[in-house]
Amino acid sequence: MGPRTRARYYVERPGRDCLHLRFRPERAAEFLGLSLRELADQAFAAGDLDSTSMTAFVRTIAAGGSPVTSQSHAARLRSLAAALPDAPSAHSDRAALRRHIVAEATRLLSVGDGSAREPVHRVARRLNVSERHLRTMFVDGVGLTPSQFVRLDRVRAVLARIRQKLPEAAGGAGYYDQSHMTAEFHRVMGTTPHAFTRRRWPTTEACTTANG
Repeated sequence: MGPRTRARYYVERPGRDCLHLRFRPERAAEFLGLSLRELADQAFAAGDLDSTSMTAFVRTIAAGGSPVTSQSHAARLRSLAAALPDAPSAHSDRAALRRHIVAEATRLLSVGDGSAREPVHRVARRLNVSERHLRTMFVDGVGLTPSQFVRLDRVRAVLARIRQKLPEAAGGAGYYDQSHMTAEFHRVMGTTPHAFTRRRWPTTEACTTANG
C-alpha cells in the first residue's frame, strides 16, 4: 500500500495479517526500485511490482513453505533487512545527497516539537535547491508533494493530541484556529475530530489491489 493523501478505513479479513513498516525518507523508493509517486493512493500485490528487492523479500518469507502468518514480526523484519539493497551512498554521492535533502526537507516541514515549520520556498532556499526541484525529489522519495506532506503531518499531530481540548490541539498542530483544523481534518480523515474520538468513522471497505 502506497502513501495516502486521504484516510481509508478497512474491515479486517480473516486469515490476513499485516506488517506495518515505516521507512526513512527515500529508503522505500530504494527498496522498491521505483518512484513512490506511482504508488500514492494505490495498493498493489507484491508480485505485480517490478522490484528485485520486493521479490527477494517475498521469496525469503515464503522459504520452507511456511505461511507468512506463522512467522513472527521479528522474523519478517529480518527477512526484509536481508532483502534491502545496499545503501547507495557507498557508490553514488548524488543519491546520498538527494536522500539527505529529502530527509532535511521532511524534518523542516514537520510539526516536530511544536515550533513553527518553515514554508516550502524557504526550505528549498535553505537546502540550496529550487522549489520545483525540491518538489520533484520529494514526490519521488516520499510519494507526496511537500504541501500534501504538511497537510498530513498536521493531521497526524492532531491525532496525537486527540484527547486534548480542540483549541489546544489546533494550536499544537500548527493550525490558525480550530475551524481551520476541523476543515482540514475532515478533508483527510473523512470525519471531524469530535466524531473521530467517538468512533464515528466512515464506512469500512475491503482492501483491494490495483488489479482488483
